[in-house]
Amino acid sequence: MKRWAPEKRIDVLARNKPPGTVLAIVGNGDSAGGADAVEALHDPANGIVCLRDFVKHDQLRIYYKASDVHVSASDFETLGNSCHESLLCGTPVVLEAAGGYLSQVNEGQQGFLVRWAHASEAHDAVNKALKLKNRVKPRERVTSEGTEIVRQMLRAPPPSLLPQTASESYLLLACGFRMPLLVASLGLYVSRESFWPQALQAGQAKIS
Repeated sequence: MKRWAPEKRIDVLARNKPPGTVLAIVGNGDSAGGADAVEALHDPANGIVCLRDFVKHDQLRIYYKASDVHVSASDFETLGNSCHESLLCGTPVVLEAAGGYLSQVNEGQQGFLVRWAHASEAHDAVNKALKLKNRVKPRERVTSEGTEIVRQMLRAPPPSLLPQTASESYLLLACGFRMPLLVASLGLYVSRESFWPQALQAGQAKIS
């Protein structure tokens, strides 16, 4: 659903969809060629249907409600709005266990989090999710959840200012020796016109 792009890994969905199911891919893409690659997956005889058209907001619920399960192999979602939209329509989800999806799905309640690259794992999750149709809703959050996340971050030890490994020590020493040399070279370059490219020298001559 929605935008087709390489980071959505739609080809993984097509490759690992459960046998006997139909994967409906609805949306469009950007100018990077991602949409063309997705449209090339269109193969109704083998249960892959691509509808290349951006869906209007007032039509989204129709597609979500018509689906038995909403699936996504994207591992690049900061939030994952499509997950929340699907759950609002009563459609369970089977999503990549990554990014913003992690905070939206309780295993077996909203659906399942899987590694879509593992076909058997995805097949099992989709078959289980089919039983959750019209029985799901977005995950409820307690109001203190965000506060607890911040507290954990504050309790974490600060990063060390000193190198912790031999390689880090070597890198620090190398930078320490090179930095004065770099500054001196830059100062020499700026102060001596003879080092400048010919085009820059010509421009300087015209200004003078």
